[in-house]
Amino acid sequence: MIEQMTDSQLMLEIVRGQSSDAFTVIVRRYVNLVYGTARRMVGDVHQAEDVTQAAFFVLIKKAQAIDPSALPGWLVNTTRLAAKEAIRSKQRRQRHETQAAQMKVETKYSSDEPTVEDLAPMLDDALSRLSASDRSAVVLRFLQGRSFAEVGMATGVSEEAARKRVGRAVDKLRAIFMKHGTYPSVGGLMVVLASQQAIRAPAMLANSISAASAAGGAGASLILAKGVMSAMTWAKMKLAAVIFLAIMATGGLGMGVMTIRRVMADESVSTSTAAEPVKPFDLLERYPTQLTQGDDIPERARPWGFTAADIFQVSRFSLEVGKELRVEVGPADLGIGHCVDGAVWAVLIPRVSGTLTSRMNNGEAISSVWLRFHPSEIDRLFPPESVSADGATNLLDQMRAIAQAKIVSSWQAGGRAMIPGPKDMTVDVDVKQGLRRFFVVDTEARTSQYMAIFEQRAVKAPLSRPPEASTADATEPLINGFGLAALAGGLICLFIGTAVILRYQARSRSNRPL
Repeated sequence: MIEQMTDSQLMLEIVRGQSSDAFTVIVRRYVNLVYGTARRMVGDVHQAEDVTQAAFFVLIKKAQAIDPSALPGWLVNTTRLAAKEAIRSKQRRQRHETQAAQMKVETKYSSDEPTVEDLAPMLDDALSRLSASDRSAVVLRFLQGRSFAEVGMATGVSEEAARKRVGRAVDKLRAIFMKHGTYPSVGGLMVVLASQQAIRAPAMLANSISAASAAGGAGASLILAKGVMSAMTWAKMKLAAVIFLAIMATGGLGMGVMTIRRVMADESVSTSTAAEPVKPFDLLERYPTQLTQGDDIPERARPWGFTAADIFQVSRFSLEVGKELRVEVGPADLGIGHCVDGAVWAVLIPRVSGTLTSRMNNGEAISSVWLRFHPSEIDRLFPPESVSADGATNLLDQMRAIAQAKIVSSWQAGGRAMIPGPKDMTVDVDVKQGLRRFFVVDTEARTSQYMAIFEQRAVKAPLSRPPEASTADATEPLINGFGLAALAGGLICLFIGTAVILRYQARSRSNRPL
């Protein structure tokens, strides 16, 4: 019965300490994955067994903090840390004169396709640079040989979303290799990943790990596990120190800047808003569709829905159709209209800037963008790394007004959104000069056609953004004594924090040999 339990159920049993059998099942389920990673890193069979045991010892100690849906990726990364600890311990004992050479992989600039032997030693360091969700998707699909349906079930997404996530993760992994001078093809990289399934742990290793765990651990494996946990704790302490210094710097700088004229403060706030990072959000998971890029449906008119929950933020949006059309928008709020078949339209309202370049002009400032597209295109138009869930919901009425006006005035069906064909897209832009720019795009041929009939029909929707702050009086003092002291303290904290970050990054690079 316990063999049929999910990772989440097994991890809960381990955290509660109610069943040693749960740990045994986890070990048997992932021992080949962990051992294969250890073998790639250390090479030696016996040392790989010690590293494998150490990784599972750490799992017991850290079980409460582990996300079960990301367990395979967590095990690969923890095994990598344990292997590095083992390598460092061995080098300290032997006082090897070529330590630096052994800790770095020689950069290859050959145009030939890299082999399994070329990529396997670098694979785990490359995997560690992926996000937790991408790393788990790659590990489940290739290192454990699971189907896309199983990957989706394990990570809580649909089969199609899992397929796309794995594809994106492989592309990112390939980019990491290319950044360091190794140029595998996508197919070659998949072959290397799939080949790692062949590494199997010794038959009795799982039983040995379970027995050693029950006995409290001993020997080299326990030492390695303690080293890994110390490294994890030290990394968290350094991160906390950096965050503390950043907060102190922000506070000091903030109090100093408050004494400067409000107009300068407004410019500073605007700049910081534009540079603020966003938390990734996968719109394909939010608006799943059964349609693929090859699907067309006879009855394409659909009633649509749009609420505050359908407003997001994008860090950047870019659409380029050959040399004929280019839309560039900086940080912007994004509204998504949807129907039973998925997302069917989008409204973009720039927060900072936006530029339209076409054959008719050399660049016009954008006030809003309306897009109509096939539901399967949403992931390509708005990649997860550019989307976050913290959009400006006070723009709900404005976005709905724009969408309704665009739908009614652009050959739609009685206010219902028309789902275009797989290769068709509408790009409908209102520019700040008060004109409307309407383009019909063929995404397959990469061509666009400008529809001059809509040129004078810009949408007059009321803006919902808060008014800008007023300019401070010219006689207001720029800096007082307290503000100057706070500003100086903030600058000192900022300098110290920057130094700590640079030193931490340098040390991290020295420990990551890719």
